[in-house]
Amino acid sequence: MKLISACFYAFKKRKRCRKCGSSKTIKYGKRRGVQRYVCLLCSHRFDGNRRTKTIQTKQLWKEYVFGKQTIDQLTERYKLDRRSIRDLFDGYKAPQKIHHPRPINLVIDATYFGERKEDTSWCAVVARDPKQKEDLVWSFTNTETTYAYALLREQLKHLGYTILSVTADGFLGIKSAFYGIPYQMCHVHMERLVIRGGVLNV
Repeated sequence: MKLISACFYAFKKRKRCRKCGSSKTIKYGKRRGVQRYVCLLCSHRFDGNRRTKTIQTKQLWKEYVFGKQTIDQLTERYKLDRRSIRDLFDGYKAPQKIHHPRPINLVIDATYFGERKEDTSWCAVVARDPKQKEDLVWSFTNTETTYAYALLREQLKHLGYTILSVTADGFLGIKSAFYGIPYQMCHVHMERLVIRGGVLNV
């Protein structure tokens, strides 16, 4: 009886052919991370549940962006080629951010990518709430400017946030962009300045 039940369950789990409706199908490899099937009756080939692809793409994106995994590391882990992963990323739409306006002690900075000396770099300017560990707004530009930070301030204001204070590095453009709001330099950059000054005065 158990054997019959197991066989019935296995038969029930099989994907139905989208052409002839038969359940006599078997797995037929993967394409761009999506399971494919072939019908044993009519030889029709078809993709499995598209939701599987969506879930996998979200996981890949999460590991790539937040887990700081490289494309090569992802190809090894998920057994996909580089082109397939890039195609998944190109077709992925990140969920729209939901904002919860509130008073915030803002931390703001820019991270550069590429070679700055070769003039091929660009940077991501990010405004973050360190208490909630949440990136609130961000923008992409070739270099840090007062204007770029002023735009972030206006964006935060438009979204309903109240900026109580700003913590940043020593870039004067940030202080100018957030004029009238209490400002302090972060401890890391302050420590670097002290060490640099101490070395120069030796």
